[in-house]
Amino acid sequence: MNRRIRLVFGVHSHQPVGNFDDVIARALVQAYDPFVDALERHPAITAVLHYTGCLCEWLDRHAPAHLDRVAALARAGRIEILTGGFYEPILPLIPRSDRVGQIRLQTRYIAERFGVAARGMWLAERVWEPTLPRTMREAGVDYTLLDDYHFLGALDADPVGGYYLTEDQGDPARLFPISEQLRYLIPFRDPAETIEWLKSKAVDAPDGETPVAVVVDDGEKFGLWPGTNAWVHGESGRDGWLDQFFVALEQNASWLETTTLSRVVKESPPRARVYLPPGSYFEMGEWALPPGRGREFPVIVEDSKARNRWDRERPFLRGGFFRNFQAKYPESLLMVRRAQMISRMLDDQDGAIPAADREGKPSEARRHLWRAMCNCSYWHGVFGGLYLPHIRRSVGEHLCRARRLLEAASPAGGPGRPPTGRFVDLDADGIDEVELQTEELYLLAEPARGGAIPVFDLRRRDFPLGMTLTRRVEFYHAEMLKPREAAESAGHESIHDLAVEATDELKRLVVADDRPRASGVDRFLDPSTRVADLAGGTVRDLGDFFVGRYQAELRSSGTVAEVVMTRDGFAAGRPYRVVKTIRVGARAGRVELVHRIQPGSARADGLGTEVLFATELNLALIESMGRVVLTQGQDPGRIISLSETVEAGPAAGLRIEDDYAGFALNLRVQPAAAVWHYPVRTVSRSEMGYEAIYQGSALLLVWGAGSRIPEETRVEIEVEYLR
Repeated sequence: MNRRIRLVFGVHSHQPVGNFDDVIARALVQAYDPFVDALERHPAITAVLHYTGCLCEWLDRHAPAHLDRVAALARAGRIEILTGGFYEPILPLIPRSDRVGQIRLQTRYIAERFGVAARGMWLAERVWEPTLPRTMREAGVDYTLLDDYHFLGALDADPVGGYYLTEDQGDPARLFPISEQLRYLIPFRDPAETIEWLKSKAVDAPDGETPVAVVVDDGEKFGLWPGTNAWVHGESGRDGWLDQFFVALEQNASWLETTTLSRVVKESPPRARVYLPPGSYFEMGEWALPPGRGREFPVIVEDSKARNRWDRERPFLRGGFFRNFQAKYPESLLMVRRAQMISRMLDDQDGAIPAADREGKPSEARRHLWRAMCNCSYWHGVFGGLYLPHIRRSVGEHLCRARRLLEAASPAGGPGRPPTGRFVDLDADGIDEVELQTEELYLLAEPARGGAIPVFDLRRRDFPLGMTLTRRVEFYHAEMLKPREAAESAGHESIHDLAVEATDELKRLVVADDRPRASGVDRFLDPSTRVADLAGGTVRDLGDFFVGRYQAELRSSGTVAEVVMTRDGFAAGRPYRVVKTIRVGARAGRVELVHRIQPGSARADGLGTEVLFATELNLALIESMGRVVLTQGQDPGRIISLSETVEAGPAAGLRIEDDYAGFALNLRVQPAAAVWHYPVRTVSRSEMGYEAIYQGSALLLVWGAGSRIPEETRVEIEVEYLR
């Protein structure tokens, strides 16, 4: 061939903060080590690598030899290493000072650990917003990578072939498009198909131009994704895809050069200037849509392809905006906003953004905050993300620890500080929530949403007890409820194309809750209601209290902080007034939940017998390491597994034990109440297929069975630490 082309090929390797050691160890054995092995076997191949800081921290502790091998490749000029946000945050969701600090931390780590300078960065989930060039400039970054899909609405021609210049407020940045075609060819199709595609790009290039094709994709797809290990790395004496691909590159080196992003920037000018809208990769746009639109979107895409209009219509089909995950999932919004609030508190404590933090030398509190910003728990698509409780719990643990360390460093933050309460609009909806905290507890109550408690932190263990995920219908549930035939493939299927089936049991677990999961939820239920009905999602409240707006008054005496919330509403057609008090401070580890229930009309004949009243707690425990023990009542000593759906009691006392974090909750209940428990399980789709995941336990204390509901109920929760 007279024509030439340059190929930038590489991998982005990441494991989320809080992931299990055995999962990361398997990724090392099946994907990361074999990829480096292949690079060492083929010294003529140049590549680009990105390792997130959270993965590097694990490798430094458990497998430093892997990073030593990467360093040797880097110092030999064989690879370019990309920087990025150290703990892989979605940059537009975090304050700019944290963006810059995390990037500089990663850049410093690369210089010290690998001995090279990094000028390009990996952008987490390729989530682009037009103001990012300022962040890049402040962090010392010249260029980043996006999908070619980002560019389709800004250019008439195919964007693949080089890099582009953009700017914001005069701050320039260079943008490389990742070829979607290569992303789906590599490593799922025969290497010859990739070579032919590259050859066609070289032939079609304008005279005098040597185009650049870029593909940098997840390192885990090279051996860790289902079925890819043998395909990518070989078995039984057969070379795997990766060695075959490297051999093919070597055999075609006369016209096909492997290179790096830094060399392309040094050797070639930008192809054009572009201004790109907010976006991510194509699939992320589909996942960010609300469920109804999410079901419609693939139908529209398939229709476009069936009409042979896809190439023409694709630039205009963009799906949703990444920030919409905060509207889809209140759990994500709360984590985002708590992180932003703690960042501001850290800034305010020192009077300004600490210079060390901005330079990538964070304090201990700031480092925990940055760990909490790891993106995986903030969204959901084919990968578990938000649906993985251990990953979500890790975010909560680091948020709790960051705030605890922040407050301990303040003049009023020492031992013995009094309980506090304050109004704060944490979720930025214009309506205040209430924070209550002691040395041992942090609670967030939402008077405008049933007076419930979505955040319940045990501060001595940095344990986020309130992070039970709400069950909801996702866009892929409609697909899982009908049979699907696997498509024939000439290579190895991409994870996005895998045909998966769901069992009947999984299908029965597809349930949508009637409100976000929280504790202190006030429920008025029909007397015929059973706990199995609640578990199955077939019951709706007879009252409007569980989602209604309460009027809130904050009281503090110096030794006790409490919020008193009042609502006049209806249940089963009768008017009621409910006065709910949430109190902390009698002891540092105690919270009291008191309800006074009154007829809402002077003509009412007391409290009715046509309803049950229940206080619902949702506790994000670990299924295999916890239990509920009845301590006082009809059945003392009875142990309820967190896997059980059960009705018990009446009980005046119970104990909830968690071996993972080493605590117990001792509950005293007045008057005695029936105890209902069921596990909250969600059904999500991941790279392994459909799976049911325990998200927490719903525990209801129920009054009124066979009698009138009481005029006052009292639940005291005392935290006991077991080690």
